[in-house]
This record gives sequence, C-alpha cells and structure tokens, in this order.
Amino acid sequence: MENQEFKQKINKLYSKMEYRPVGVAVLYRVKKNQPEFLIIQSAKDPSAWLFPQGGIEKGEDKKMNLERELEEELGVSFNSDLSNFCYGFHYDELDAESARKDKRGFSKGKAYFASLAKYSGNEKFSLQAEEIADAKWMNYKKAIQYFNQGRSKKAKLSKKILSKANKKVQGGYLEWKPKQKPNLLDWQH
Repeated sequence: MENQEFKQKINKLYSKMEYRPVGVAVLYRVKKNQPEFLIIQSAKDPSAWLFPQGGIEKGEDKKMNLERELEEELGVSFNSDLSNFCYGFHYDELDAESARKDKRGFSKGKAYFASLAKYSGNEKFSLQAEEIADAKWMNYKKAIQYFNQGRSKKAKLSKKILSKANKKVQGGYLEWKPKQKPNLLDWQH
C-alpha cells in the first residue's frame, strides 16, 4: 500500500468513524539462520500476547505511526535500530466485541495496518508499563502458541499476520542478496 493510498484510507476511516485505524509493528531478527519475532504481553490482559501496536492519528503516515508507537511503547530508535521495511504488508478489519465500547467514537471496531521491519538494536527495551507487561523474541511456532492464549479474534488476526510475515522473511523478500554476475566466458553458442 503506497503512502498516498494509505493516507486516503486513514482519512476515509476517520470520516466514517466505523473502524479505528491501528498500526501493527511486526519486528523480526535472525538468529541461527531462523527468524524470531517480537511479541508483547498486554499489561491489561496478561493472557493476551500480540505485536506492538497503536492507534494511527489523523494525518499520520505509515512511517510516522510506526516510529511514534515503537518509541512510546518500547523505546526503539526508529532510524538506527530498524531496516528492511515492508510498510502495510497486511490490512484487516475486526469487528469489536459487543461488550467493548470505543472511547473515541468508532462504531464497528478496528482496522489494522501491519508493517514489517528487521530489528538490529539493543536487547533491552524500555517497556511502557501501562501498556506492556513483557516483550519476548520467539520463533514462528512458539509465537503461534502464545497467540493462542489471547482473545479469539485478535489471536486469529495475530496468527494471520505472523504467518504472512514469516513467509515474507523466509522467502527472502526482505533480505537483499546480490546475485552472482554471469561469467561471459562460460557462455556457449
């Protein structure tokens, strides 16, 4: 999703006031040639493990939202700790549970915009205590197990996003590898 298209989508969501736009940060690192993903434990619901996320403010673009949320929630330095961005690789809308009312006036639920980035920063995070109880790096299988502990709709969405992110990382879409130049002397007529 291009930045202009993203901004138009955010403006449309705000004008309709049905789905609150939320940015989801899928951070990964590679350990022993295997990707690990950062997931966080909600301070409000200890059974809920998910990706770092937060509301997209009106007028924010993808990068601004990701930068602000990661700095607020984890203390991550956007410019030095992250690379290999894949903004908006997944979009989904979730209807709110009937018992949950949105304080901001959105009537139906949340619209999630997931972005993927490689993390190369410090192992220690500065967790925003009122939002996050814990943060852990996990391989794909372990993260799926943790997501299964949370609320069903959000857990299902987290697994869907993780699966897509894992395929992108495993498939090498985000890792630039130079191709070997052909040797013209080996070419035969």
